Amino acid sequence: MLTAENLQAARRLARRYDIAGMSREDAEQEAVLAMLEAIRDGVADPAHLFNAARTRLSNLARRDAPETLGDQAARVADPEGDRGVREIDDADGYDAAIRPYLDAVTPRQAEILRLTFVEGLDDSMIAERLGKTVRRVQKERSEATQRIRDVAGDKNDPP
Repeated sequence: MLTAENLQAARRLARRYDIAGMSREDAEQEAVLAMLEAIRDGVADPAHLFNAARTRLSNLARRDAPETLGDQAARVADPEGDRGVREIDDADGYDAAIRPYLDAVTPRQAEILRLTFVEGLDDSMIAERLGKTVRRVQKERSEATQRIRDVAGDKNDPP
C-alpha cells in the first residue's frame, strides 16, 4: 500500500534529479509509478519502494546524459584536427593495450564490464539483460576488477 510517507519520499527524491525534458511533476509521477509497480510485484518494505523509485529516476537521468565514461574512453583527440575526434581502432594499439586485462577475466566478466563502463548500464539492467541476479552481477564485476588490479600490479612491479 502506498502511504503518504511514500508519496512525500517520492517528491523529495524527484527534487534531487534534473532529467532533461522532464518537469519535476513528471519526475514525481515516475517515482510514484515505480513504487506502485514494486507494490504490484509484492514489495511492501518502504526502503525497497524508495530504492525502486530512485533506480527509475537514476536510469532516466542516465539515459539523457550526454556521454558515458565508456564513450569518452573510446575516443581520442585527432592530432591532425581534420575530424576533431576519431574512434580508436586496432591500428591505434588500443586493443593490444587492453587485451592482457581482458584475457585475465572470464568472457561473462568482460561482458559485465563492457555493459557497465561502455554502455553505462546499472546492475539491475545488466542482470535483466544477462538473466542473472543483481548480486551475481555485482560479484562478477568485483572479481573482474580485482583480477585486473592483480594483472596491472604484476605489470607495474619492478623486475
